[in-house]
Amino acid sequence: MFLIENSGSLPLIVLFENCCSCPPELAEPGVPVERIVEFRVSAGQMGEGDFEQLVEQEVAHLGSEAWRRLQRTRADGMVLEEIYRPLDGGGLLATITDITEGARARQALIASDKYLREIIEGVPVAVFVIDRRHQITHWNQACAALTGYSAEQMIGSTEQWRAFYGSERPVMADLIVDSASDEETAQHYGDKYRRSALLEGAYVAEDFFPEFGPSNQWVFFTAAPLRNHSGEIVGAIETLQDITERKRVSDELHEANLKLEHRVAGRTQELQESNQQLEDTLAELQSAQAFMVQSEKMVSIGQLAAGVAHEINNPTGFVASNLNSLRDYVADIVRLIGEYRQFTTSVGDLQLSSTYSKQLERIKEIEQEVELEYLLEDLESLVDESREGTDRIRKIVKALKDFAHPGEGTMQFADINDLIETTLNVVNNEIKYKATVEKSLSDLPHVKCLAQELNQVFVNLLVNAAQAIDEKRSISILSRPVDDQWVEIIVRDTGSGIPEDNLKKIFDPFFTTKEVGKGTGLGLNVVYSIVAKHNGSVDVDSRLGEGTAFTIKLPVDPALVSSDDFAESVAGGSLSS
Repeated sequence: MFLIENSGSLPLIVLFENCCSCPPELAEPGVPVERIVEFRVSAGQMGEGDFEQLVEQEVAHLGSEAWRRLQRTRADGMVLEEIYRPLDGGGLLATITDITEGARARQALIASDKYLREIIEGVPVAVFVIDRRHQITHWNQACAALTGYSAEQMIGSTEQWRAFYGSERPVMADLIVDSASDEETAQHYGDKYRRSALLEGAYVAEDFFPEFGPSNQWVFFTAAPLRNHSGEIVGAIETLQDITERKRVSDELHEANLKLEHRVAGRTQELQESNQQLEDTLAELQSAQAFMVQSEKMVSIGQLAAGVAHEINNPTGFVASNLNSLRDYVADIVRLIGEYRQFTTSVGDLQLSSTYSKQLERIKEIEQEVELEYLLEDLESLVDESREGTDRIRKIVKALKDFAHPGEGTMQFADINDLIETTLNVVNNEIKYKATVEKSLSDLPHVKCLAQELNQVFVNLLVNAAQAIDEKRSISILSRPVDDQWVEIIVRDTGSGIPEDNLKKIFDPFFTTKEVGKGTGLGLNVVYSIVAKHNGSVDVDSRLGEGTAFTIKLPVDPALVSSDDFAESVAGGSLSS
């Protein structure tokens, strides 16, 4: 610092600090300013140029300006800042400061800022930067080309929204500078943004901008905070990328994929339907095959039964006839013996010769030996029981003939209870050793049906019931009318029951849980097929260890049952456990 006082036409130096390496003699009082200036010019502290001209200019400045700040660079590179202030009593107060480090830092900062600007400008991606006051500090050429707004229009302003929206609202960079919460960000961008996985505090998003640039565009944008050395947010940088073409290609690809998926789905549906049709056809063929096999077996059995019944019927006929005659003969003989006994009793009171007396004694002995009283009483019973046996044989033969009768091939009205009785006669030998049969047969309207096929249904159910019983228990069969159009038959056993896993498969053809050689797996499938043929339904209810109940529901006249009624009947007959 030095002080210049007015002395004559030029100020004199009265104080000088050697901050600029001036010789001591120049610090003496009364040294003219010209000499100091000449020294500084000769030392290169005032820049380069004509010596006298530089001296004249500097002296003129010191004498004409009331206040002046100058920055000089010496030859050795030191940078000085000179500040001259006028004093109230006249003269100047001059301050000279070494600002070399600060100047270098400013120069480095200027160079760095220039370098940054060159980087941002040279990036082929649209980029803009805002400071903590939301003022735009950088707006590169790519951003100008993409948005249609030049750097001259945007730098220094806070209207970055104008390039993207029709009305004022924050862009992503603004929200970052304001440290907006996720809720605030979601208010503006909904679910179109997400946090960056690479940089803390940064976001990525894409959106459609109907008023963006020269045309509607899809834009992918990123925004990240700019921080100082303390970690405080001092601005934000945002990049923009036009993805309209990529979006169009993506949409076209998506649409093509949807069409392809639709075609694949349609083709898959067709294949599934074809496969289902094949499975249905296979099931129908298996069922038809099973029914045909069983039907052929039943025809053969029926023919055999009819032949056996015929062969039995003939001898049974004359045995029954002979028994009838024998009963009459026995009655006559018993009556005659009675007369004989009465006669012998009367004669015994007479005095007869010894010969006759011995004969009478012999007759009485024989009566006692043969137990004539018991014989006469039991003889009639034997004949009656024999007649009952022949009647039983006739009933069995009739049942066999009815069961084996092929029918006329068309449905005829029949008494379901008679069919049940016939079936019980046929399968009695299969059941009587395992279970007692409990019947509860209500009065039923006659049902239009194929009687022989329904006989087969009842045979299969009753035989299955008997086979499900290990020790002697009971089988019940119930018939009842449901309403004017339907009748119901329930066959219930107290056997072992059916496992739940098997319930949905018991009507499948060839499905059996019996040992090999003991079951064909056709019985219940035939039951299901025949009942379905009559537009009826079959329901099964089974409990392990408690038994099984099969409920058959038949229409009185299948022809009078509508498809809706049949569907409802089948739905009502769904399998249960």
